[in-house]
Amino acid sequence: MIGGFSDELDSFLFPIANVKKGNLKGQYFPSLRDLSVTGWPKLSCLPDQSQYLTSLESLRMSSFGSLKVLPEWFGKLVSLSQLNLYDCQNLKHMPSREQMPRLTSLEKLEIHNCRLLAKRCKQGGEEYNKISHIPKVELSAAA
Repeated sequence: MIGGFSDELDSFLFPIANVKKGNLKGQYFPSLRDLSVTGWPKLSCLPDQSQYLTSLESLRMSSFGSLKVLPEWFGKLVSLSQLNLYDCQNLKHMPSREQMPRLTSLEKLEIHNCRLLAKRCKQGGEEYNKISHIPKVELSAAA
């Protein structure tokens, strides 16, 4: 678990594992399967380096108060089977309709206390078509 970030911190220095000079692609914890990140109220976008976590199966994010959209590169997380989003009050958008279907392993999506996104992901909502292929979806506006 990564968490307990200062309210003043507004960027993330992503740690690098096994970096060879000139070749960073795929060197960001290539075997990491489970990641929880919590308590980062000022971060408005996720670090691009996260797209190289292609072995990631479970991702839990909570208390990202300034995050408004999940990035397009989410479609590269092809091993992701579970995504949990908690207390992300300003989150409104999933990745695009082109990227979401690439998450073929995604079996469970939980959105709790992310009022704006939960409303948009309900059947008939603006984001529903992006997540309708996911077998199990749990939505709640409040924790």
